[in-house]
Amino acid sequence: MWKNEELFKLLQGEIAILSCKILGFSIYAEDDALVVDVDMKLLYLNDTCFKIRFLDVKEYAFYHNSNYYFYNVEAFKLLKKGSLFYLSFDPDEEEMSQISPKDNDFILSTEIEGHVLSAVSGIHGQ
Repeated sequence: MWKNEELFKLLQGEIAILSCKILGFSIYAEDDALVVDVDMKLLYLNDTCFKIRFLDVKEYAFYHNSNYYFYNVEAFKLLKKGSLFYLSFDPDEEEMSQISPKDNDFILSTEIEGHVLSAVSGIHGQ
């Protein structure tokens, strides 16, 4: 498992979520705080399944329309703003260096964790 800054760095390089397939979102309360889990398949690593857990979620928004596939990640925005982590799976690509009101499918939380759900070589530190 990776946490916070360590996972933030891995998601910018070794664990590339671009072109991954999101399998599902789970939203639930844990210890009086909101948690959002995102399960995904990393296509570039022999379909490795990976989970990003957002803890103490401050804000999230998801939208789906049946005219579109659920859910191939074609672009994403990953930011650290102060003590908060931000990930948008449908970002405003004209404003990639900051949170934009045009970002969609986003999560803002105080902590993040990453877990490999299926064993595979190629991801270090697990």
